[in-house]
Amino acid sequence: MIHKGAENFRVAKYRFELKALTKIRLPSYKGSTFRGAFGRMFRRICCSTREEECGGCLLKATCPYAYIFETQQDVGGALASACDPLNRGLKIKRYRNLPRPFVLEPPLDPKEKIEEGEQFSFGLVLIGRGMDFLPYFLVTFKELGSTGIGRGRGEFLLESVSALFRDGQQAQVYSCQDQMVHNHDCSFTLVVFVDGKSAARCTIEFLTPARLRSEGSLGSQVDFHSFFSRLLERLQALSIFHCGGPVEVDHLALKQLARSVRTESSSLYFQDWTRYSSRQKTRMQLGGYKGQITYSGDLAPFLPFLRMGQYVHVGKNTTFGLGQYRLSYE
Repeated sequence: MIHKGAENFRVAKYRFELKALTKIRLPSYKGSTFRGAFGRMFRRICCSTREEECGGCLLKATCPYAYIFETQQDVGGALASACDPLNRGLKIKRYRNLPRPFVLEPPLDPKEKIEEGEQFSFGLVLIGRGMDFLPYFLVTFKELGSTGIGRGRGEFLLESVSALFRDGQQAQVYSCQDQMVHNHDCSFTLVVFVDGKSAARCTIEFLTPARLRSEGSLGSQVDFHSFFSRLLERLQALSIFHCGGPVEVDHLALKQLARSVRTESSSLYFQDWTRYSSRQKTRMQLGGYKGQITYSGDLAPFLPFLRMGQYVHVGKNTTFGLGQYRLSYE
């Protein structure tokens, strides 16, 4: 079944290739460093008023930074969509902190030093309207290379950016050789995953910590209902606030159906992770689940959403790269 609105839920993925110009010192998990440095530089490039907060700025409606980092609710359109009868079970109160239309996927290698001349890369996922702002991401990381990143402000060169297609093909969007930007549409929609595939078993491997709540708290395990509920709510929030409207799916019915899927085996463990927020002037605990968990049952109704979730991640703090997972099913 193709859900109405699925054709509007569109994402695109890119890979940024970097080369260290000096030694770069980074923490073992690099998501916070990349996201923090990117946010500061993005604001410096875009903000013309230099206000501390975006809330009262007269230019916020047209400001790229305000949209990417301070996404605001459209109380007329978005909230009306969330209150549609089909979206019963969708918890709008979760959207006080609205999902951003991008995900940074930092290098997963835990090493903390990148030597001069060494190449490294990271992924970028843009969702819906966020794809229109790719040039800002290019300029921001190009400039960030000059100011440096990590302890000691290690410098780097943005060598190239590639558009990644679902079939494994790629096309060059930017190269430092000619300084040219080329437009390659590698985007795809939720519809491509509505292909009638079925499965009786699936395994979720969390590649980065996933901040998921099971029955209201961060417990020791994640049942399928809790995992799928958080994923579905994230997908719908992204669709409502960044893709022009909701995917028409009966949330309550799907969540109830998810209770019939059982946990077959699990090697999940909780990994603590602490970051310092320069904006909030405090240390934040951002631990989450890693490892693998296998579920069994009739998974056909859930597969389109599970497959798309590999791109947009699941849980909280996804802009740091948290909640990235790999799906296998049979």
